[in-house]
Amino acid sequence: MLMGRFLKAFKSLENQKTCIYACFTFDSLSTGMREVEGWLSSRGVRFKRVMDPTPEFVFPDLKVLYNEGRFPSIIEVRDELSRAFYLFSIPVLLNMEGS
Repeated sequence: MLMGRFLKAFKSLENQKTCIYACFTFDSLSTGMREVEGWLSSRGVRFKRVMDPTPEFVFPDLKVLYNEGRFPSIIEVRDELSRAFYLFSIPVLLNMEGS
């Protein structure tokens, strides 16, 4: 269910660098984090998790990701009170089908 929604966030643009962003809301932040981390880890994606960041804190990391890979990506996981961001860069789009 989560990754079906995430699939809609991915758009393939030939010969262009695309930044990918997806946001998911859960009743419990820890449940969402566990699901996203499990999914990323199962695909061998190395990520950086940032809790309730300010834009000034995240921007330098995003610049590095943008220069590092073809598809710099951000997943935001939130509940009513808090949020976490997963920052990662991948060389090719991940296959989301069957997730």
